[in-house]
Amino acid sequence: MGLVANLQSGAAGVRVALAIDRGWTVRSDDESVANIRRDGGAIEVHAMVSRAVVDLSPTHDEALREDADRCARAIFNDTFELRSNANLAPSDRRRRTDDPSWSPLVECARIEIDGQPAQRSIHRVMYEPGIEAIIGRLVIPVRRGSIELRALSVSHETGYRESTLTLLRRDKGADKEAGWPLISQAEFDSIDLDAQFAAHPLSLVRAQLASWLEPGAITIVAPPSDDAHRLAIQRVPFVIAPPIRAIASSSFAGRGFEVERFSRVELGTSEDSVLHWSVGTIDLDRLRNRSASIESLRPLFEAMHREAHGASWSPKSSAGALAATSAGVAEINNAAGGRSLRFRALERADHARFVAVYAHRGWSDSSLDAMLDHAQLDRDRA
Repeated sequence: MGLVANLQSGAAGVRVALAIDRGWTVRSDDESVANIRRDGGAIEVHAMVSRAVVDLSPTHDEALREDADRCARAIFNDTFELRSNANLAPSDRRRRTDDPSWSPLVECARIEIDGQPAQRSIHRVMYEPGIEAIIGRLVIPVRRGSIELRALSVSHETGYRESTLTLLRRDKGADKEAGWPLISQAEFDSIDLDAQFAAHPLSLVRAQLASWLEPGAITIVAPPSDDAHRLAIQRVPFVIAPPIRAIASSSFAGRGFEVERFSRVELGTSEDSVLHWSVGTIDLDRLRNRSASIESLRPLFEAMHREAHGASWSPKSSAGALAATSAGVAEINNAAGGRSLRFRALERADHARFVAVYAHRGWSDSSLDAMLDHAQLDRDRA
């Protein structure tokens, strides 16, 4: 049974009123991902199932907004680079994010759906002359992880919302000779303009999210348990200090290693939107050769990546050899495919304790290093 049927029946943990028979066509559908397109192509809907647990604690609202902004910038920048490398955009065109005061994140908030907390966000993926793409997301925690509903709208008719508002403001000005009015992005994106620009991607995405938030449109059948946000450390025999908003999501073992994995959902549940932070132990034989390449830890990293994403870990670069940085400590810093893997291990008797963080390029090296520093690898659990 595919995800569409599971969402309609509630077997996925939520029941969603998907009007497949009223102007929508299912383009792809399996147990974890579905793609539905509205006839005419104005908007697409993607649904995903993830084991990642999202932290929606009210005390972390500021961190949630910061995470979403950081992730939206990384996705925007990656998309810009992909288009430039494929010659789909002029090579001399500047990214909008080169202006630090501009953000692709339009909205991000913790909301309630069927009496349960959820995350709602809207962000731009592309924004340049000739193309604008906007994504809206609902991330809904359920008993076994999260469900993400995503609405995407792309338009090649760009700038009319901005130019119309600019002209109206200028014509209403007392001094028309004073030049063009300065209007912020937030004013261009105001929900008050959606009715006037109903075919604009932002208006379409907002309307789709609003339809899901209507009473009865989404019913949470399997809400997260009361202890879903508690740290459930089982395997790791030492004190840890996970990053803020990082929730214990799985525990697994392999040949010579044991791992606890934490997930920090930033914007959505896909690989480019989640930071993974793991701690565990590993047989010291895998760390003996300090000059070994990163391939020496491939079984561990493959298991960590497979647990997070259901696929093998296969870096595009072998850079980042395992190296001793101080007595009994080894580190790996490796960047490949838009993701950064940073790994630190501390020798203890016949095993090594390690902490690893796997994140998108929106995170600075210093921020990731701080997450490694916070893990107290040298302290045993009481």
